[in-house]
This record gives sequence, C-alpha cells and structure tokens, in this order.
Amino acid sequence: MGELGIAIILAMRDQGWTVVIVDATVFIEPPNGKGRFAPIELFQEGNDRYLRRVLLTWIVWDGLQWPWPPDHREEVHGEVPRSE
Repeated sequence: MGELGIAIILAMRDQGWTVVIVDATVFIEPPNGKGRFAPIELFQEGNDRYLRRVLLTWIVWDGLQWPWPPDHREEVHGEVPRSE
C-alpha cells in the first residue's frame, strides 16, 4: 500500500470503521453501517489522485474525520495528511 492508502486505512480503524482485506478487495463499513468495497489497487502507490476523490466521498457521505489542515504537496497536486 502507498503512504496515503495506509494513512486512510489507519484513520478508518482509529475511528471504529471495520476494514477487512480479502484477496484483492478492501471491504469497508463505517459506524453508520453503510458497507462499501474498493479494489486494493486503489490504495497502492501511484493512485493517490483517484484515492483523494474517493477519500472526499468517505468524508462527506460517511463522516470519516481527516486531519486538518493538511499539508500541500505539489508533486501530487493536492493535500496529504499532516507530516508532523
């Protein structure tokens, strides 16, 4: 998994989300009970741009809390979790 993928999985776990990885699929269930799934490739290095779009969905629809303010990284054209 890439750095952003690991950070997202850890944030989900810390907030009480159920995260199960089976074969090439990540099954995700937030505390509100709306189960979702994503391919493991989404969390791999190099897919950060698309993963950020999906992350926004999890924040808005499912209430995932994300560190703020984020650090801006020009090489990914966006924000990443705080590096401190």
